[in-house]
Parts: sequence; structure tokens; C-alpha cells
Amino acid sequence: MIKVLFVCLANVCRSPMAEGMFKSYVKQKGIEDKFIFESRAIKNWENLKVHEETLNQIKALDVDMKDKTSKPITEKDFIEFDYIIGMDKLNTKFLKSFEEGYYQSKVHTYIPKKNVPDPMVTGDFNKTYKLIKKQLDYWFDTWHKKENI
Repeated sequence: MIKVLFVCLANVCRSPMAEGMFKSYVKQKGIEDKFIFESRAIKNWENLKVHEETLNQIKALDVDMKDKTSKPITEKDFIEFDYIIGMDKLNTKFLKSFEEGYYQSKVHTYIPKKNVPDPMVTGDFNKTYKLIKKQLDYWFDTWHKKENI
């Protein structure tokens, strides 16, 4: 089983959007038993609800995220998850420096050398959705090669 954690600043837009999209993707492919997807924040803003516009973007997917609330990443997450994926370069920098870089081999940026823009800043939730969707096959190809799925 591959355990993947998506991480953004507050865990209310990008990372829960990615979590929902990946859960839907594996369900459609019939391989949901091979993955666990979750999401976290780099800031300690616990119990914030997923942004309404994020829920609107993923409402057509067969996944229920309406009761999800934000949680900050902890060392336990670094231990339990195989892949820790930052949604932008700043998230990735924070994740790679966690515990003086001890877990950096598990850390990746969602789009290598690029950012998934924060829709709380840009106001463009649809653009964020499209960027996340565009990388779905990239990540599954990566896992297929590395993890032999």
C-alpha cells in the first residue's frame, strides 16, 4: 500500500483538492485498495473546513470531503507516509527542513520546479483544479514505475 500526503499552507484548498481528486482517480481505476491519500497544513490552523469553492470544484467526483477539516503535519505523518507532496516550492522547502531534513527523501513538489498557485490568493480555483488534474497521470506513472503497481 502506498501512502501519500498532500501538503499546503492551510489545508483548505490545494491539498484537500488533490486528496479528493486522487481518491476519485484510484476509485475509477479500481485500485483504491493500493493507496491511502490524505492532506495536511504547514501552519497550525486546525479544524478549518475545506473551502466551499474547493468543494465546488470536486463535487462531480465520487468523493465526500465536506466534513474534512484542516490538520497540521506532524512527525508521525513523516513516519507513516511514503510520499509527502508539497503543493508549492515554499511548502516543499518547509517539509524538507522538518526535523533538520531527516525526512527529506520522502518530500516532493507536486509539479517539479513549479507551484500550484494558492486559490485563496489568486481567486482562481478552477486553474488550481486544472493544474492538479494535469499531473494525475504523472504521479501514477511515477508510482507504477517505483512501486510496481
